[in-house]
Amino acid sequence: MYYSYLGMPREEQKQKREEEILSIIRLYWNIYNYSPTVREITEMASVTSTSTVLKYLNKLQEKGMIDWKEKAPRQIQIIEKETA
Repeated sequence: MYYSYLGMPREEQKQKREEEILSIIRLYWNIYNYSPTVREITEMASVTSTSTVLKYLNKLQEKGMIDWKEKAPRQIQIIEKETA
């Protein structure tokens, strides 16, 4: 997946990349019934560095959107928020 970020404010670029990574995790989970590795997310998001993906995963965890442990492969879980 790839989004064209040209002309977009930096905060919006970051938010779009977070959404993209979350979508990759959700899609992968729906296909394989387990989460992708950080390296697989890196490849699917067309990112050149796993550390970049780790940064986004940490940010998603801070926001309460996923639960994961860095040293546990395939253990990323999306936290679904209930709508009222």
